[in-house]
Amino acid sequence: MKLSIKDIDPMGASFPFEKIAYLKIAGDLDARLTSLLLQEISAGNFIFNAERAYWSHPAVVVHLRSPFKKKYTLPRGVEYQESADPHYNSSEYMVREPFLHILVAPFQ
Repeated sequence: MKLSIKDIDPMGASFPFEKIAYLKIAGDLDARLTSLLLQEISAGNFIFNAERAYWSHPAVVVHLRSPFKKKYTLPRGVEYQESADPHYNSSEYMVREPFLHILVAPFQ
């Protein structure tokens, strides 16, 4: 399965050029996280936003519309964390090398 424009939540991207940009960024996500992303999309979730961030080093961040549909077995090199702070996202899968890749799900 490959990502397509219909995997983008229309509430997250109103214009076709935004959807194309989100797909391009999501396509750069680490393969281990892409596998999780595709499972989420198959389970009915959508990409709400995708961005390149530049903190201490470059990052690819893909935000989902809904909370993760299930907890996944962690592939080697993938970390999972949850936040109890409502100002941040509820959970995320992350790869730190060669640079930061994050798949994020919101609170319910």
